[in-house]
Amino acid sequence: MTAQFKASDLEGYLLQEFKGERASWVGSSAGAAARCARHPGTPEWEYMWNDVDLFCSSPLSVISVGKSILDRGGAPASDDMYRKWQRALAWGEGNFHTMSIKMFTKDGVLINLVFKKVGNSPLRRIDHQIGSFDFSNVSMGVDLRTGRHVDAFPMFWYGEDPDIVRIFPDREDEWRNGNVTKHQGVRQAERYAINVDREYDMQACVEPLVYGYRIVGAHYMDEGDDIGKEFARLYLALADMIDEGRNDDLLELYRDVGPKKEIEKFAAHMLVAP
Repeated sequence: MTAQFKASDLEGYLLQEFKGERASWVGSSAGAAARCARHPGTPEWEYMWNDVDLFCSSPLSVISVGKSILDRGGAPASDDMYRKWQRALAWGEGNFHTMSIKMFTKDGVLINLVFKKVGNSPLRRIDHQIGSFDFSNVSMGVDLRTGRHVDAFPMFWYGEDPDIVRIFPDREDEWRNGNVTKHQGVRQAERYAINVDREYDMQACVEPLVYGYRIVGAHYMDEGDDIGKEFARLYLALADMIDEGRNDDLLELYRDVGPKKEIEKFAAHMLVAP
């Protein structure tokens, strides 16, 4: 379990531990720190994050940061993460598009070490790493090699309110055009529900998500095989939950299904979902 560090304390901690590494602090904890800086009177928001995403510029950077954590008394977060660490030492990133290894620092902070490719292109720069996320509440971060702050929000939404969360433009186009992978479709509603639960204003995301789920769901219902129809039922149900504001139902659904989120379990659950 993540130590109860304030989000606003993380930058100093990470620069102390990892300054000079070819990695970027991004993700929900960086977003929480930025939100708390805009709203200093909201101490409860300091803890609305799960882990610290450090996006690394290469598989060797993952090894470098991971070894630094282990040398200072940290440990892999689980037996599975120990296995992934050993695999990374032996084989690098292999054929995966995303390499992710979670470790606890000696102080109990859960670090998610990530190396990611989009297509066959590695995400080496912090602005590209930020752009691989879905929602604008994670549009900022810190380059740990230089200590430089990066805020991508004004580049996409100049003059707009950063407290109104939006979907990054390329991702929004994908949703509006129904270009949603099965992996993305299964996970996106959970990310949305978590952000709503963390008191982010997600209203600007509702329409494109609902539209995307319904257009893809209708496609699978008409043209899919049996598994495709299971996806269709899932997507149409997720669209209804988001559209009707049933966020507690969404959170319960993802809790019930468990960490692997197999589509068969989702489909079985949808049979009894209200």
